[in-house]
Amino acid sequence: MGRIIPSFRIASVIEEKEWKSFRNSLDMSNRKIFDQMFSVVHLYIRIVLHCQAYSSLKTFEIVSMKLR
Repeated sequence: MGRIIPSFRIASVIEEKEWKSFRNSLDMSNRKIFDQMFSVVHLYIRIVLHCQAYSSLKTFEIVSMKLR
């Protein structure tokens, strides 16, 4: 059997946790912006899921494209 691919919601939470040390190194104003960035991602999970279904892009690439 193959590996189970996590849903985008779970993958985005994992991605956010992987960036935690970077987030903690930011000053308060940049930390707020960083948190807003992931808030936007969570708002657009359905759109990103659709993009991911038809693309070979990785989670972070889709997230960063959405934030442009």
